[in-house]
Amino acid sequence: MLKKFSLVLISYLFSSTVLANTAQQMDYHAWKVRQEQHDLRLKQYKSSQNIQVRAVQLLDTSPAVHPQSQPQTVILGEQFSVNINTATVQELSAKLSDIGTKKARAIVQYRQQYGAFKRIEDLQNVKGIGEKTFEKNRNKLKIRD
Repeated sequence: MLKKFSLVLISYLFSSTVLANTAQQMDYHAWKVRQEQHDLRLKQYKSSQNIQVRAVQLLDTSPAVHPQSQPQTVILGEQFSVNINTATVQELSAKLSDIGTKKARAIVQYRQQYGAFKRIEDLQNVKGIGEKTFEKNRNKLKIRD
């Protein structure tokens, strides 16, 4: 009788442990899915916030900052595109994603050394500009005004 009771007790403890582990795994997977969705929303929000902040920095023409300037009319989308053959280091780093001052300087130096870019794809010849960075910025790049 004691053996039978011991077997029943061990069986019960084992099955409850397995059920508890399964429940924990299900909770973890549900949490992980929710966390990944939240991270994606944050990434999209931060991306849109960066664009808005950069646009404000580039288009700020208030009289307090620039007393002689007049308000500008900007065509939607134009404020975010950049001519890689004429842009300054500041313009490149402000308007392009994942392009800081160092990479922007490399772009300008490459342009000075090898001449104007013939195609926007030639930007990938610049050291530090890979396929991923290029693809993130493809829609913002132009080579003519």
